[in-house]
Amino acid sequence: MRHTQTQMSRSDPPTETASRAGPHRRVDAELRKRRGGGVAIAISVVVSLGCASPDRDPTVPVAPDSTLTGPVLPPLPQPSSFDVAIAVDSRALNQTMEGFGTTVRLFNDPHLIGASGGMGNGLDIGAASQDEILRRLYEDIGLTRIRAAVQSPGVEPVNDNDDPAVTDVSRFRFEWVFSDGHIDLLKRARAMGVSTWWLSPGALETWMGEASVEEYVEWTMTVLRYWRAKGVEPPFHSIVNEPNHPRVNVSGEFIRDVVKLLGPRLRAEGFATKLVIPDDVHPYHAVVSARPTLEDPEARQYIAALAFHLYDHPVDAAAQMRPLAEQFGLPLWMSEFAVAGDFLEWAIIMHRLIAEHNVSAVDYMWGFFGFYDKNQLLRVDHSGTQYQGYAPLPPFFAMGQYSKYVRPGARRIGAVSSDRSVMASAFLRDGRVTIVVINERDSVTRARVTIAGVAAPRSVSLVRTSATENMLGIGRIDLSGDAYTVELPARSISTFVQ
Repeated sequence: MRHTQTQMSRSDPPTETASRAGPHRRVDAELRKRRGGGVAIAISVVVSLGCASPDRDPTVPVAPDSTLTGPVLPPLPQPSSFDVAIAVDSRALNQTMEGFGTTVRLFNDPHLIGASGGMGNGLDIGAASQDEILRRLYEDIGLTRIRAAVQSPGVEPVNDNDDPAVTDVSRFRFEWVFSDGHIDLLKRARAMGVSTWWLSPGALETWMGEASVEEYVEWTMTVLRYWRAKGVEPPFHSIVNEPNHPRVNVSGEFIRDVVKLLGPRLRAEGFATKLVIPDDVHPYHAVVSARPTLEDPEARQYIAALAFHLYDHPVDAAAQMRPLAEQFGLPLWMSEFAVAGDFLEWAIIMHRLIAEHNVSAVDYMWGFFGFYDKNQLLRVDHSGTQYQGYAPLPPFFAMGQYSKYVRPGARRIGAVSSDRSVMASAFLRDGRVTIVVINERDSVTRARVTIAGVAAPRSVSLVRTSATENMLGIGRIDLSGDAYTVELPARSISTFVQ
């Protein structure tokens, strides 16, 4: 989580948004380069909601979304010819998908609305409105992951004592943003489908430093014990968020030493919690931060996943992490990034992370946030502290084209397109194939999709997001043998589901 460690006043500039302007420009430039010469992209996904014009102001509410209202969609006519061939092969097995999610702040955390101070300065929003927003994320588009933005420093503002082997729990804070509020939100979200949650502390306590390995392990164990006592033992835990960020500034050696102490203690106390590293700012830093732990056999045994963010560099930077993940047999997570508004840009980033760099989990920056920060899926509108509603932004629908239908446990399989401006990815779960196709072109494209290696379905349902459609259920496409032909609108995402 890229956030300031001091509370922001209402007059403070939105530093989070400003700090991300650079990386967004880098990605925009990369996409413009890819579109050179009139080349575009089309996405095929199966969903049913809706999307806004890519050049719209992301702070303006999008049109109400449409939903799939019945189990039977009308049959669609198929073009008699095609421009692009897409070959899907279930025998070409790749990574197992672990889900899609976001980082989450509390509704009444003043950070959410760009304010400072305590709970009284946070958003005044009722439980029913909160649950409506949560349902949009965890039921409507099927997100399954939460990265809890537990406030740190502040959990242990003063060292409890000088002995890291003896913990005075009374000196720790767990109320509100320091744990309790997140635990309450998580329990509600679990009832809506969340299956994976994890903590990524924003910083060490102010009295800690690079030499505070034992104290930090004590801190971590105390927090994890508290969550377990509340019935929500985290399946995963990140050592620290963005270790190379100036507010944290700890080395890969520090992470290694923490893991070597923390891992055995977790096992000794019967925790199922697994460790994630390095959760760093971008792939180049993440490689450096992760290596000391991975190259130490004693430490490496406790690591369950490698996570990185995508700030300040183009998507291709993810190529730095894939060899490391493959070398040590670990899944790769892109655990924090966002784009300000363009649904197609976010779709292409997701496609490339998953299909080109073997990423198995994708987490957006914020699930919901106030309008001062555009890096959210759902924009919370307010006047001062008074809640005035919410609006789904274009990346919400792009994410749903994947998250609603590419479920945890799905295996990515082979999908090859004859045109680089039409991107395809395919997934196999319980014998059923889901195909997502992105048409980046500025014109309509006709694609012929062939499925090999598994019994082809009789038909697939099409859900689409475009400039005028938001996860809209379009219709049913009947296969002729092992193939079907479909028309892909300009700048669209299509998901095909059995």
